[in-house]
Amino acid sequence: MRTLVIITLFAVYFTRPANGQGQVHGDSITGFGSSNTNAAVSAPTAETKTNVSVATHANVADGTLIGFDKLAGFPFTVSDDLLSTTNQIASADEKVNAMIPADIRALDHRKLSIEGFMVPIQYDNGKTADFMLVRAPFSCCFGSPPQTHELVMVHLKPPGVELITDGPVRARGVLHVGAQREQGYLSSIYSMDAESLEKSPDQ
Repeated sequence: MRTLVIITLFAVYFTRPANGQGQVHGDSITGFGSSNTNAAVSAPTAETKTNVSVATHANVADGTLIGFDKLAGFPFTVSDDLLSTTNQIASADEKVNAMIPADIRALDHRKLSIEGFMVPIQYDNGKTADFMLVRAPFSCCFGSPPQTHELVMVHLKPPGVELITDGPVRARGVLHVGAQREQGYLSSIYSMDAESLEKSPDQ
């Protein structure tokens, strides 16, 4: 297995404990009490083709296409003590989850489709089963890394799929919403157990 180092910010993904311990999915936040329902939602941009609008989240049908304009369409800035902690994880995760709007939390454990650009974490013989789906591609080594809510950690059953780097892809599967950590570091708030992956039909 060959590890692909993308950028220093993502080094935490490449140093997972060998015993496989650690949080794989975000903690279930169904019925989570705290919310930030007044968070402003930014207008869709023309940055990529991944900004698909969905009017209502709580009533979305299985397979509905959700865009990063919604997944990342709210302010999300975490302090250093919430970004990295090893002895206050439960408290930190509760505060992080409270920053996620209620309509986004309602997508937890829903089967959805999400478009974005593949950033492989690990690959073997040209295939990957674990990768990040990001809002916009890295233009080069100087490109800005995605913010925490601008990426989805995707897992496919082995042997995975071939890398697709010439445009956006569409992943379909069960979305998990909630704080997710690697060795105490807040790695993301979205992950997906994907059942299929294909090039975006718009390509």
